[in-house]
Amino acid sequence: MLDSSTMVRKNVTLLKVRYPKEYIDPSGIKRTIIENRTLGVKFLGHSSSAISMLNITKEKLFTLGSKVKDNLVGFVHDHAKNFSGKYNGLGTLLRNELQKFLFDVKDPCHSLSLTLQKSLTVLPNNILSFIEDIHNHFVSPQRKAYLNQLQLDENMKVLCPKNYIKTRWLSMGESLKRILEIWDSLSKYMAQKPSFGVSDQKYEDFVKLLESKSFKAKIQVLASIVNKLNQINIRFQDQTLEIQHIKLEIQRFIKFLCNLYMKNEFHPDFNQFDEEKWETWKDNVTEEVRFLSSEEFLSNLITDLDSSLENIQLLDLDDQESLANIFQPFLAEILSLIISYFPLSDELINSLDLVTLNFEANQLKKKNLNF
Repeated sequence: MLDSSTMVRKNVTLLKVRYPKEYIDPSGIKRTIIENRTLGVKFLGHSSSAISMLNITKEKLFTLGSKVKDNLVGFVHDHAKNFSGKYNGLGTLLRNELQKFLFDVKDPCHSLSLTLQKSLTVLPNNILSFIEDIHNHFVSPQRKAYLNQLQLDENMKVLCPKNYIKTRWLSMGESLKRILEIWDSLSKYMAQKPSFGVSDQKYEDFVKLLESKSFKAKIQVLASIVNKLNQINIRFQDQTLEIQHIKLEIQRFIKFLCNLYMKNEFHPDFNQFDEEKWETWKDNVTEEVRFLSSEEFLSNLITDLDSSLENIQLLDLDDQESLANIFQPFLAEILSLIISYFPLSDELINSLDLVTLNFEANQLKKKNLNF
């Protein structure tokens, strides 16, 4: 597994391996566990090309000996072109170097992170600006201290907003949960307009949103959707998840999304689907036709996504309609991005579940042959 990041103004690449390790248990039986080990960190210069990554792999991995090199079966990476490029990516270079097949996996957690980041762009600007502005406001330790004192005086939970870091997986979900937890104290704080170099107009903008039931409902629905994505992300990080279950987990989530916002008669067959077919299908069936009524959609949010959202039923009909108009397209965008980022039509991924033996004989033979 390889990834690069910029830290303290240096371009750093980390290389990590997973491998089966045999051991003898207390009863004397030979068993196998999956071992995770970091092999090394490499500081890069100005280049992070596929060639540079190949040289790092040779230096940190292949020099460990032929047993390691000969038993390399695959690598996991994000969607960066230097890793995933069809002609010049690291996967292609490694296959040419080793002259054998390599299992090439785009990391599913990174796929979910990209899905969330890009889907947020279809939301109204005031939702995203509120999330960023409220966290930026409390970067100051003086403002945090003022908020905490107010909470003490009002006998409220003494908590501050969490650090929201866009590039950190799970960060938005955790940050939104905290914002909702201290919503009332944030509203009181903004109403007091403490003198920290912030204009009265900015405070009034915050107060207007914090005192709006309909806006709070939007943040609650967004938090619940993001939390669901986080649950899937955590599932993919679980060391007990076996690779043949990736396809099943993706399909479960896709069906969950479809059931939330889409009419039953328009549910596509994702067993026979890929990104190209999906785009063609979308062109023929508009989102407005596929969407449930706002009443059905909001009911699904409460029963299938998060029961704590039941307060959205108390909103005015116009506000309920607004929620549906915002979050049905949002879920549709999430679905499209998942189909784009996850290897639903990858022949090898679709063959891996042969180990479950849950197929007709002819299907099993075909999967076995492909594998």
